[in-house]
Amino acid sequence: MVEAVENIKKILHSVLSYYFRLNDLNRELVESLSNNAVFWRQTNEILRHQNKTLIKSLNQMEESNKLVDHLNDQINLVAINAAIEASQADKQGEGFVLVAENIRSLSVKSRVSSKQLNETIKRLSSEILIDQRDLMEKTDKINIFLAKVEELAKQIANELEATIDFLENIDKSIDHVIDIETELRSIT
Repeated sequence: MVEAVENIKKILHSVLSYYFRLNDLNRELVESLSNNAVFWRQTNEILRHQNKTLIKSLNQMEESNKLVDHLNDQINLVAINAAIEASQADKQGEGFVLVAENIRSLSVKSRVSSKQLNETIKRLSSEILIDQRDLMEKTDKINIFLAKVEELAKQIANELEATIDFLENIDKSIDHVIDIETELRSIT
């Protein structure tokens, strides 16, 4: 009987060793999940900051573009005034008329370019906000997923520890049975 109990004890030690290894792996998993959650939060914060900086830069570009629009208005007025003055100067103002038309043409081209730039800035701002919202939603889902997996891993750790405790108690009981059998043999 002692031999059978010793064999059971060996099997129990193998099972215990297996559970200890599982418990170690589970701890590594929990630690890794925790590190990943921190990484995703930090990445999310970095991306939010970069997006805010980019939007701020786009807003500054939009403000600069408004100044260009204002300058275009002023240049256009100067061109109109130059054309009026040139027309009043008759033949002597013909050169001024050509200069005024060139200034006005440049002002119109600049206005068109400024308008296109404003549209591009607005489109980029909108796309950035949409991408940022999408990124935040996905990051939140990843964080929720990681939290659930981490919680499950902790529950597994608790179950593994309870199983290890149970197996260790069985081991002690087997030792007790071996001690009793040894005592009984010595009595008989």
